[in-house]
Amino acid sequence: DWYRPDLMGVLVVGDVDADVVHAMVAARFSHLSSPSTPRARTETEISVPNQPRVATFTDPESVQTEVALTAQLVVHESSTEEGYTQQHLLPGLVERILQERLLELSQLSTPPYIHAQVRRGRIAPGLVHHAVAARAHTGRAEEALTTLAQELARLGDGDMSPGALDRARRRLIRDLRKLEVEAEHLPSARLV
Repeated sequence: DWYRPDLMGVLVVGDVDADVVHAMVAARFSHLSSPSTPRARTETEISVPNQPRVATFTDPESVQTEVALTAQLVVHESSTEEGYTQQHLLPGLVERILQERLLELSQLSTPPYIHAQVRRGRIAPGLVHHAVAARAHTGRAEEALTTLAQELARLGDGDMSPGALDRARRRLIRDLRKLEVEAEHLPSARLV
């Protein structure tokens, strides 16, 4: 139903003879035809809960405890520079600031968790998943979870160490420059 010519495309990149490539593509795919009555493509709306939800999962084989705070956010995807800034650059800076703070806390003499990290990913078009998670010390899951919640609240209140935003901005610029230099040696998926 979904692997049909009207839903497919062929992309050729490189220093090629366009006429030769066009002939090759036509020879391999021109015999394909679209169905006379294609199945309708429907969009499914994904609802985002507006109330907190709690879930506990256990695995008898696991030797560690992980706690996490997650949020699903609806975003209006945009291909403009302003949209990119709002959807990628600013969240990236906030994540770097939070990740730096979580790393600082993990280096205390009695850290509230073993390791913590910030995660973000696209669930579906228009829906993004944000999470902050920690691997807790045995018997200290509540402490780890409370610490994560406190750090998120601090960040939400604008309470960050002096220079945190500038350090995050400099690291982001450094990483983007490094990516630019290494672009031709990286898989294309890393650049999209």
